[in-house]
Amino acid sequence: MRSWILLIVLFANLATGSESVPPHGLRVQLPAVIEDGAQVPLRIAFDERLDPGEYLKTIQVQAPLNPEPDVISFEFLQAVTPIRLATRIRLSESQPVTIRAQSSTGRQWQTEVQVRVALSGCLTGPAPSDKGMTMHTPRVAIPGAGQAGEVRAQVRHPMENGFRNGVRNHAIAPNRVQTLSISRASSPLVMVQFHAGTAANPYVSIWLNNSHDLTFSWQDLQGRELHR
Repeated sequence: MRSWILLIVLFANLATGSESVPPHGLRVQLPAVIEDGAQVPLRIAFDERLDPGEYLKTIQVQAPLNPEPDVISFEFLQAVTPIRLATRIRLSESQPVTIRAQSSTGRQWQTEVQVRVALSGCLTGPAPSDKGMTMHTPRVAIPGAGQAGEVRAQVRHPMENGFRNGVRNHAIAPNRVQTLSISRASSPLVMVQFHAGTAANPYVSIWLNNSHDLTFSWQDLQGRELHR
């Protein structure tokens, strides 16, 4: 009887094309309950043992009940170990937050964390002035003498996503920081893609074994750039 059950499950998976994506390896810290959905702290760690020559290539964060599900993504252009990330995100309502990771060889991992939101992180009121929509005051904290440690980067920007109370307002054009590129000795290391679900004044923390000779470049949707 047991063998028949296993065969039925196997055929069901083949028929639907479903494939189990393991959660192990990914560790996520999100508050179970958050008062303000506009600033939700998120920490991600990846500890799965990888094959020789394999490295983690991407991490994507999605909030399926946000007006736009994409929140933030990280692309590693070189091997970075260990993976220790932190940022702040927006959540429009209580929902599961999904984190997906993929290695350079195509292996995938996925996990999901439920967050209860008391006050929606959706934007309200008029759009900021044109002056207020400009990136400014980039801040970077790097361990001394190029040592290993947490590297933090933040730029001031309201991250206007063009939504009001969860509905697209066509009178307000999206205006946000689009990317943060981190390079070491002019060689691209990490590319961070900010989406509508990234909190205002986008903040990123990443652990690096070598923090020597780092440069940081932000670009907004209008093509303006800041360098640090």
